[in-house]
Amino acid sequence: MTWGLTGTPQEPNAIGWLCTLINLGVGLWFLIDLGILKGTPGQNHFGGDPLAAIS
Repeated sequence: MTWGLTGTPQEPNAIGWLCTLINLGVGLWFLIDLGILKGTPGQNHFGGDPLAAIS
């Protein structure tokens, strides 16, 4: 929507679709990296491993 470069919400142009795909890719990366993948095991400066008692 910036200065009309990405088209309108009803009819995005090629730059609009490209921005949407990039945004979707970055969002999926954040979801997978920060929400799904397991972190490094062991203690850190915040305390012990909360999953150590489960495993």
